[in-house]
Amino acid sequence: MATSEADPDTALGDTSACSLDVAADLAEAGDFQGAIPMLRAATHNPHPAKAWEMLSQCLTAVDDHIAALDAATSAVAADPGWHVTLRTLGRCRLNLGDLEGAAAALSAACRGAGPSGDEESRADLEHVGRLLQRRVGHAIGIPGLVLANTAGEGPSGLVWDAGRVLAAWLVQAYAPWHVTLLELGSGTGVVGLSAACLGARVTLTDLPEAAAALRANAAANRALVERGGGSVAVRPLAWQEAEGSAVAAEGYDLVLGADLVYNDAGLGALEAALRALFCGGPRERRPSAFLYAHKARHPGLDAGLVRMLDGVGLWHEVLARQPQDKVTIYLCTECAVVDDASLEGATRLGCLLFQRSKRTVSPLRAS
Repeated sequence: MATSEADPDTALGDTSACSLDVAADLAEAGDFQGAIPMLRAATHNPHPAKAWEMLSQCLTAVDDHIAALDAATSAVAADPGWHVTLRTLGRCRLNLGDLEGAAAALSAACRGAGPSGDEESRADLEHVGRLLQRRVGHAIGIPGLVLANTAGEGPSGLVWDAGRVLAAWLVQAYAPWHVTLLELGSGTGVVGLSAACLGARVTLTDLPEAAAALRANAAANRALVERGGGSVAVRPLAWQEAEGSAVAAEGYDLVLGADLVYNDAGLGALEAALRALFCGGPRERRPSAFLYAHKARHPGLDAGLVRMLDGVGLWHEVLARQPQDKVTIYLCTECAVVDDASLEGATRLGCLLFQRSKRTVSPLRAS
């Protein structure tokens, strides 16, 4: 059992320290059942992080993974900054199949280790990242899609529910795509890259600080995109600066977005980007629609999104819902564009893109 790394429990009394040493010896000898009660008793000392962490390891060794997770959680609560407890928490989450939670804990462990680093946490995080990469592609319906997916990069480094749901909808509802797409707030690029794998010409955008990771994901999937007949470009774009930007002026058939707003400030920034795309420049160069996957968080934000779309002049309807993930996919179009309100939303999107592209495209299938 790895207990030799520097830890913060320097104030342990002699009796507690002795108890931990004996428990560690028992665990090293494989007597986990003998060590567990001693470690449980040691968790009552004034500085219990080390005891909780060792207990978690012993419980894992006897395949009591739920109790091990509880112990690791208590260890982190006792000392949130100790990288060893964070690493153990990450491993417990991994054992229970919580890959996102494991990635978050292991990323925190890497940061908490400081300049000296933590090779074990880093190796575990890379392993979890590979598992996440494989899982995302299969869940969407594009096996082989590779995405770096780690909480260590902040919100833009994770594949969020709304992005996964929208990408899967693209695969299920409409293939191949022969249109030009702009994705706002691409993050990992899961939505735009999925569309590119289906034949679309895609421009992925995000803040400048997220562009490097986005380019890496695009490069990792270049062969898959080329086999699908699509293409990918990555451009930095701050929404408040979209008006008059070269990115907004290029002209697109469709704009994509997933889980872009979390608060009122985000709504204001997104509104600026949508106005630049749908209200500026010649009408013939404006996108036909904004396809947006929204994650419901609280009623105020949901209502604010609707008001914002109304303010921009975008008529919106529900294309699909995923109640389990609280995700709704909206088709948003300029009010003047929609002539036949009786058309089902997915069919309307197909008609809009057909009219714009002036080429034969595969019809949308009902989702």
